[in-house]
Order: sequence, then C-alpha cells, then structure tokens
Amino acid sequence: MNKHLLKLLFISIFSVLLVSCNHNTSVLNDYKEIPAKGWHKDSAAHFEVNLEKDTPYQLLINIRNRGDFKTQNMWLFISYERPDKSIKKDTLNFYLADNKGQWLGSGFGSLYEMQVMFIPTIKFNQTGRYKFDIKHGMRDTNLIGINDIGLEIRTSK
Repeated sequence: MNKHLLKLLFISIFSVLLVSCNHNTSVLNDYKEIPAKGWHKDSAAHFEVNLEKDTPYQLLINIRNRGDFKTQNMWLFISYERPDKSIKKDTLNFYLADNKGQWLGSGFGSLYEMQVMFIPTIKFNQTGRYKFDIKHGMRDTNLIGINDIGLEIRTSK
C-alpha cells in the first residue's frame, strides 16, 4: 500500500474517532413553534425535563428566525422551577446578526438558526422534574420574525 494512502487512511480514521468521542449527551433538545402572527411578550415557551442531582449539564438556547426579524440582538427572560417549586430567573442577551446586518449562525433561504450557550456548566442540587419557561424581553409587545425557540440540555462529563 502506498505510504501516502496509508497516512491519509490513518488520519481519516483518527478524525472519525475523535469526532465520535463527544462526551456530551442531549437530555433534552426541543423546539416550540412561535405563531406567524408574532411572539407576545406574555407568552412563554415551556419545556419540562427530568434532571439528576450533581450531574454537570450545559444549557443552550436555540433560535430560528426569519429574514423579517427587525433587530440585531435579542433579550430573553428565562426561568426554571425546581422540583421543590422554588424558581430561579435569569436574563440572556445575544446577537442574531453582525454590525452589517448579516445573520449569524446557520441558515438557508429566509430561515436562520442560532445556538447560544446559556449556562456552560451547572449542577442542580435536586433530582426531579424541572420546568423551564422562556419569554422574550424585547420592547415590542408582539415580536415578529421568530420562527421557533428551543432549549437543549446536555450532560457534560
């Protein structure tokens, strides 16, 4: 076998193994569709998931926006209810477009998807059902141009 071909084969196999050794496993990866007429400021995207105590997790927010979204950035109000019914609230600001108006993330046609790391590492102190609510925190009462809002929770080893 040619040395060059053997080297290329080794690099290919090593690359596949490296990519397949991802230690993060999705516990939840769900989207809620936003009505075409808009996302009202009082309307929350609701997610529920069972989580384990002392397991490290990553929380990511996924946004699918249409080309008619009018602003560069977006504010979200995120709250979650623990199994003991206590509630934690947080705010997230992130950019969907750069300074020139080019959409960030990936997309085609008029639909763009952006994933944002909300919490890189978190360990919950209770095992049980967690309820997450996401609302937009923009000035407009009815936000036009958002297609879907998603929450992804991964284990992080």
